[in-house]
Amino acid sequence: MIKFGARNFWFLLAVASYLSLSMIATGASAEGIGQSVKGASLRYLSHLDQGAKILVWPSYTRTYELINAGPEIDGSVSEYRTNRDGIFDLVRTSGTTQISIISVSPGVFANDIEKLLGNSKLLQGYKSFAYTARLSGDGCTAYKFTSRKTWISVGLVFVDKTKFGIGNKVETNACVFGALDYVNGFPTKDTYFEYMSLPQEPVRKLILEAIHRCAADGDNRSRQDEITKDGITPLPSLGCVAAKIGQ
Repeated sequence: MIKFGARNFWFLLAVASYLSLSMIATGASAEGIGQSVKGASLRYLSHLDQGAKILVWPSYTRTYELINAGPEIDGSVSEYRTNRDGIFDLVRTSGTTQISIISVSPGVFANDIEKLLGNSKLLQGYKSFAYTARLSGDGCTAYKFTSRKTWISVGLVFVDKTKFGIGNKVETNACVFGALDYVNGFPTKDTYFEYMSLPQEPVRKLILEAIHRCAADGDNRSRQDEITKDGITPLPSLGCVAAKIGQ
């Protein structure tokens, strides 16, 4: 049997009290962070055009390819896939692809991109667009195409390999995560993409989750006849997205 003196007793009591308070503080901190992300998400949505159409992909699975990408960009895409698992699935494919992620060098010309896309499985019409696409000066460029008539959805991402890559995981993730969020339906105030103007990653993730929940629940009743085989209805409203976040 171990005996404790008065001094040991008060010391152990102090330690136990400290640990209890730490656990309470940690729980409160996590709850506070969650509320902060919700608040930031709702504020972001309030600044968008409330009548804007949110175009969603017809399937929870999207195929992608990596072109000329090194291990850093490849790793960033893999991390994104894990992070967004449960919202949608990104599947790397050797067949027809919907999202093409292309690593480029500064000052790349149309003929250079044409060579890079020589073996790409992207539909030819989007390849032709990629040859002359304007690339952003910040090195991170994204374009998305979602047709309301055919439900065809395509994304193009260009990543400057001299700005994003070796020893720069934080910025590489910021570009790749932001570009893929945009391609996968994250709404922006303007039609063009600028990764540094996007809200923080937890905010984007929460908004994307809410968009897909609204599309799955059939928020737009007038579009019920357009439901896809994955049970997705088009054009969820910003009102529904805000309501899902507020729950």
